[in-house]
Amino acid sequence: MVATRHAALDEVGDLGATPGSRPWSIALRIRMQAALNDERSSANQLRRWMDLLSQHKGFLALSNADGEQFQTFESFCRAPMPHGLGYDIGAVNAIIDERKTAEARAQEPKFIALDRGPHTDSERESNPDDIRNSGYGTSAEYLTARIARDHPDVLSRMRSGEFKSVRQAALSVGIVRPRASVYVDDPDKVSEFLAKHFEIDDIKRIADLAVHLREGQ
Repeated sequence: MVATRHAALDEVGDLGATPGSRPWSIALRIRMQAALNDERSSANQLRRWMDLLSQHKGFLALSNADGEQFQTFESFCRAPMPHGLGYDIGAVNAIIDERKTAEARAQEPKFIALDRGPHTDSERESNPDDIRNSGYGTSAEYLTARIARDHPDVLSRMRSGEFKSVRQAALSVGIVRPRASVYVDDPDKVSEFLAKHFEIDDIKRIADLAVHLREGQ
């Protein structure tokens, strides 16, 4: 029985086979697993494969580690690799959303009203699509909404694929500030960190300020 299951996992499948068939489902599973393990993979392609396997019920042609047929798409997703994806559907959706490029996000940015302090109930009712009504969503969604509202020229550049990420676009207009961290128990690493992120004049100024602050304690 075990040997049979291992043999099944050696199958490469056939993406050109009839949708929903075992060869087709195996080929799709292999590609989905590879996409989840590769941060550079296309979010749109992974989403399409997810939708296809669910739509054609390809999970019914696959089985878990015990050789039992998956009964639901959710059970297939949750099953550990190599039989399933190793994530529940919500986690896969979160991964796909996180991998969306700045170009893709810029196509349909969320709405955000002008910042005027706390959001009142009447404002929420009159602007139900305002991203602030849902706790700002993901940070990338909020940043894209801010750029769309305040910097339409940068939004156009995002749509043309000029920026690799939403954060890079946000940095270009000062919506977010550059940030980095370093372990402080290794002076050599701190020195490397300073040399990488600051100009010589800034490093000297930092050193002088640090000495001044230490002497003043």
